[in-house]
Amino acid sequence: MIIVTGREFRASQAKYFDFANQGEDVIIKSRRGSFRIIPVTNEDVVYNDKQLTEMIDRALKQVQAGEVYEMKEDESAEQFINRMLEDSDQ
Repeated sequence: MIIVTGREFRASQAKYFDFANQGEDVIIKSRRGSFRIIPVTNEDVVYNDKQLTEMIDRALKQVQAGEVYEMKEDESAEQFINRMLEDSDQ
C-alpha cells in the first residue's frame, strides 16, 4: 500500500496512476479526507444518479404492470434462471 499526501500526488500523478493500474493500493491523504485510486476496467459498470433513478423507475413500472418472473415452488434457482434466459431468447 502506498500512502501519499495530496501535494506528492499532484507532483507525480502519472507515477501513482501507474501503481494503481498495476494493482497497488494508492491512498491519497489530504485535509479533505483520504481517497483510494481504483482503475476503472471494462467489466465495471458506472451509472450516474440520473441513469440509476431512470433504471429503478423503469423496473418499478414493470413490476406494477406484472412484467415479472416468479419462481415456481419446486424450481431450483438454476432452473429459474435458465427459464428466464430461455424466455428472453424468444
